Amino acid sequence: MKAEFSDYFTSIGMPGPFIRRLEALFEQITFLCPEEIDFVFINDYIQEDGVREYDSALFFSKRYVLEAKQFSTESSVDIAIYGDNITYLQIEAEAYNYPSDEPTEKSRLNCIVRLGADSSDLGFELKASKENCRHLVVIIESVIQPNLQ
Repeated sequence: MKAEFSDYFTSIGMPGPFIRRLEALFEQITFLCPEEIDFVFINDYIQEDGVREYDSALFFSKRYVLEAKQFSTESSVDIAIYGDNITYLQIEAEAYNYPSDEPTEKSRLNCIVRLGADSSDLGFELKASKENCRHLVVIIESVIQPNLQ
């Protein structure tokens, strides 16, 4: 796994056991994806009691997205082609004026991405809180916008 991925996990406060789980899962991801993984994003949110939850991990190559849902407890991976195939994007922000502002403790950023021309449910959701919002902006700029039809 690239050092920048591990640095990212640490920067969003991810506990060591979750990082080690992702490092192990990365071997499966690279086996399934025919291209090099360029970006990783962790869906996270803050529960009502203030506890941060790390929900799923998304891995992006040039054309593929792979999602490991509930990665901390399961080994379930979805793969889809997203390259030049993003037909819908919805962004919701709370206490965050992206892309220029620095996120705060109250910042939240959510994206819904749909793939393909039909009305299928094929797609993925990206959820970020606190400092992870900045990383989601990078994903939007580097992965989603260039592939939006």
